[in-house]
Formats: sequence, structure tokens, C-alpha cells
Amino acid sequence: MTTNMTSSTLADAINSLPSSGELPLPLPPVHLTTARYFTKIVANGFLSPQNCKYFGEPILYLFYGGVFYRPESSPTRHAIEFPVAFVFNPSVLDSVERFFPFDTGAIKSGRVGGWTDRLKPIDPRFKVDGRRESVAPEMVQYLFGSNANYLRGKINSDSVNKPDPFPLLHEYYSDDLTSLGVDHRQCVIECQCLIDILLTRDLIWVGFPETMTDEFAKLYLLTKPYMPDYYAYDCPVIFNPSEIAAILADKAKEVIYRYVVLPGGD
Repeated sequence: MTTNMTSSTLADAINSLPSSGELPLPLPPVHLTTARYFTKIVANGFLSPQNCKYFGEPILYLFYGGVFYRPESSPTRHAIEFPVAFVFNPSVLDSVERFFPFDTGAIKSGRVGGWTDRLKPIDPRFKVDGRRESVAPEMVQYLFGSNANYLRGKINSDSVNKPDPFPLLHEYYSDDLTSLGVDHRQCVIECQCLIDILLTRDLIWVGFPETMTDEFAKLYLLTKPYMPDYYAYDCPVIFNPSEIAAILADKAKEVIYRYVVLPGGD
């Protein structure tokens, strides 16, 4: 629906729009880390916020609906760099303090070329307050139209007719930044938590190197009698962390796509 209203923030723009029917199903939030931290995370029983140089406070970063983050892509022999992925039940979205419609680290570090200046200030301009499970589905509805489109990175063409800053986001999502090495994180929803996320029944899937099955057994003590789904992958002597993260992304999809649409739905 076209509207003449304008707004300086994404949150105000979303609030100004009329309800567009049933929202997409909430998707699982995901966190990617490395094997060097897996043992400590399991021993603590939770993921905790870490100091962020860009926002100047401890933040726990999650991505909405997929393993989108990629570690460094240089080959290594260091087993501590093996990626580990955690997929959580959408109920964890209630613990998210704020959402952004892109990877803030990519913006603030200047990896998106001239868009770093065009999108300033990203906070509060693009910040959407969280603590509600419906926030991310609302962002998906207005920015992408459906969960399927969101996971493909396909922007809702009608977003150009919505209040500012929707047209700017449409232009950003549509711009070809592959020459800068920008990947699918150009158009994903980032979740920022300021509190610990417990490794309890809300943990629905874990991907980890097969050499760390003992740590997963300890993790089960935190979730029992419920056992999260998991994928223990082979550990080559020489490996590329980014390539393994891409494999985890594909494996995680098998769980995440259960939440894309209800059985029999469109």
C-alpha cells in the first residue's frame, strides 16, 4: 500500500504502516562462533555478550533465519578455528534488544563502499527495538514480503512506495556489491542481545567438528531429556573456516526451513 507519510527511522516507518494481514512465521535466530570458544560456552551453559568496538558495549550477535556470518576465508591448520553454529527456537527473539535490517559490522567497517556514508547514522535510523517475537516477522513482511523471499535476499518491490527509509533500503539491497566481496549478509536481519542466552531446550540445532563430540555430550546435560538436532562434521587437517561455515549454513537450513511456512501453506 502506498503512503505519503515519511519517517526518519525504520521503526517509525514500520509503525506508520497499516497491518498487512498475517505475519510470516518467526524464524530461528542463529549464532556462529569457533571451536576455541565452544568448550567455555558449554561449561558456562550460555552464550554471553562480548565487547563490541562499533557500539561501545557488550553485545551478543545473532542472525535471523540462517548461518549468514562467515569467518575469515584463509586456509588454516588450527583446529580452534573450526566453526560452531547454534540455532535457537524463535522464542529466543523475545530476548533480542534491537534489530537492524543488515549486517551492522559490514556497514561500520566500511566493507560496503559508499553505502557506509549513505546509511549513516545506522543507530537510531535503522534500529528497531526488540523484546517482541513479532518484530523480525514485521520487518520481513514489509521489507521482503515473505520468509521465502527473505531467505533468498529478494526485496519486496513495493518497498519503494513505503515511507523513508524503505526506498533507501530497497536501493541498498538491490545494489550489486559483489565486487567488494559483499555476500548475502547485505540483506539479512541482525539481532543484538544484551543479555545471556541460555543453552536450554530453546537450543534446537548445533553444528560442530566431530572432534568435539565430548563437548556436545556435556551440552546434552544442559538440555536433557531433550536433545537438540546436530551435525558433527569431518575435520580435515587443512581447512577453510568460511567454506565449512557455508556447509553449516546448508545443514542448518534443514531445520530452519521447517519454520518458513506451515505445512500446506503458501
